[in-house]
Formats: sequence, structure tokens, C-alpha cells
Amino acid sequence: MLAFEFTVNIFWLIPVGIIAFIAGLLYRSLQVAKAKGRAAELDRDLLNAHAEILELHQEKAELEKRLKDSPIPVIPIKSNKEENNPDKLPDVGMRKKLLGGNQPSAQKNS
Repeated sequence: MLAFEFTVNIFWLIPVGIIAFIAGLLYRSLQVAKAKGRAAELDRDLLNAHAEILELHQEKAELEKRLKDSPIPVIPIKSNKEENNPDKLPDVGMRKKLLGGNQPSAQKNS
């Protein structure tokens, strides 16, 4: 077996440990600062997006107010009530009457 003799001077061990500890603290503080900067950037982006949404809502409200106060009558082609009402289905019986639902079918003759 090979044996290597390795001596450690205790007077060098303590300063190296202190330097490593300080380097670790600096590295971690840089990581924390970078993370805080990124969080601040994301907050600014979020606030800008919300501000833009609020501006668009304000413009929409102004347009609706102008249309409501307009002397020119505006009649919508479709109303939202008709689109959102799933209970209102076409009458099947009326469609059969209009299309001649009492005609004999081809399957009855065969």
C-alpha cells in the first residue's frame, strides 16, 4: 500500500476557512440580489400590463358613453341575450310542417 504524507498547518487552515466563508456569503448575496431584481422586474411588467388593461377599459367606457349619447340610432344586429340563451331551440314540429313532413318515405315503400 502506498501512503502519502499530508501535513496541514493549522495557521493556514483558519484563514482559508474564513476566506471560503466570506466568498460563500458574497456568492449567496449576489444570488439573492439577482432574484430580487428579477422579482422587481416581473412586478413592473405586471403593473404595466394591469395599467394597459385599465386604459383599455377606460377607452371602452368612453366609446360606450359616446354611442349611448349619440343622436344617430344604432340597432345591433344580434343581441347577447339571443346568443346566451341555450333554452331557445328551433321548433322541430314547425320545420317538419314547412318541409312536408307527412310525405311517405322511401323506406316504407320497400
